Amino acid sequence: AEAMATRAFNNFLIINYFAKPYSAATAGTDPGWPIITATDITANGFQRGTVQQMYDFIVKDLNDAIPALNVTPSFRTRWSKAGAEALLGKVYLFMGRYTDALDKLKHAFEDLGGMSTRPRLYDYNIELAPGGSFEPFDPVYGPNSPFKSITDITESVTALSTYDGGDNGNNFGNDFLTLSPQTQSLFGASDMRLKLYTDLQPDQTPNPGGRIRRFVVP
Repeated sequence: AEAMATRAFNNFLIINYFAKPYSAATAGTDPGWPIITATDITANGFQRGTVQQMYDFIVKDLNDAIPALNVTPSFRTRWSKAGAEALLGKVYLFMGRYTDALDKLKHAFEDLGGMSTRPRLYDYNIELAPGGSFEPFDPVYGPNSPFKSITDITESVTALSTYDGGDNGNNFGNDFLTLSPQTQSLFGASDMRLKLYTDLQPDQTPNPGGRIRRFVVP
């Protein structure tokens, strides 16, 4: 069941990277991505299929997996029932099936309530204050917040990560996640989320154009 949920997650990423956004009117003819169901390194002649076929496959994988998943996973990098239900809700949302999406998301919240250790949202007013869990605040790497601390899964329903190989000389994982002055103006001056960004480059020179960048993952 966990493997099926992982396959659905990966296929959901792939179909949105390499195909058109889902549209019920055209998904049956829009080129999709090959659906792989067997482990066979000698296989060839893959057929691309359609966007609709891939979404149907994703939905089936998740619906088949959910009944067999644990409410409380052994660790949050493993799939839980709530995690798969939330993913299926997101898939339905992308498909424009809003009633189905709401139903799955409601079930996900119900199953979150049954977890022995459930995820929770941080209160930035507490965690960014002196003595909070995001301290100490490093001038280059910033606060010890989620995504800077890659082992922090406090807020994660399901925590998924990938390995991108050895250091190729550019070891800052969030270099290009920046906010323009126009986007910054949408935040209130007291919005604590802005403390996760800086107007300085990693070498402490000013960021050009008034942009601010997310503190980096070392």
